[in-house]
Amino acid sequence: MGFHLTSVEDMTDAGELRGILQDVACGCWFTRTGKTIPKLIRAMDGQGQMHTIQVLEVLSSEIKRYSGIETVEHICRIAVCPPQSQFVKLIFAAGNRTWKLVFLN
Repeated sequence: MGFHLTSVEDMTDAGELRGILQDVACGCWFTRTGKTIPKLIRAMDGQGQMHTIQVLEVLSSEIKRYSGIETVEHICRIAVCPPQSQFVKLIFAAGNRTWKLVFLN
């Protein structure tokens, strides 16, 4: 007979991040409870130019663990070329305070 010292929720892992990951800077609000709310993204294109992209709407936020690294995954709608919008996944790794962007099709 044995027992576990950690809960099953602590051990679940979402695997590896999939898709083309792009390093971005993200302007966000941190609430007093520690929740992150992305407001804008700064990303570099293939020619080395920086672009500022407005986050129009945060559809969902979920804490996930990828390869043992705790992250907060935000599904957002961003303004690409107004009035067009695009759905993206913004991933915040709190441990090293980095943001990754994955375009969703």
